[in-house]
Amino acid sequence: RMGGPGGDPREMQATELQLALVDAKLALATAEYEREEALHEVRKLHSDLDRNTEGNMKVAKEMTWLEVQFTETRSELVRLRHQNATLEQDVKDMISLKLELAEAQARIAELESELGAGY
Repeated sequence: RMGGPGGDPREMQATELQLALVDAKLALATAEYEREEALHEVRKLHSDLDRNTEGNMKVAKEMTWLEVQFTETRSELVRLRHQNATLEQDVKDMISLKLELAEAQARIAELESELGAGY
């Protein structure tokens, strides 16, 4: 039997209910698909977050290492500057001593010359 324009109302109602059921099943399937896509996206975001967290931890460790290296290098620079200042003073003192030695040698030569000349 076909439910035409003058068909049985119960048959028409049954057909409408079957169509509503099909629509509901399609809506449910669509919702489940969208839910799975959303879950997949959440898992991907968690994975990305974990990778970023690991990356951030690596960067933090590298930054800490660099800060330690910087502090050690700065301390070494201070030590070397102090050593350089000490060496510069030593060089000045040595030049001064060489001048004194040269003056003393000149005076010795002068005195020897006077002794040799019979003064």
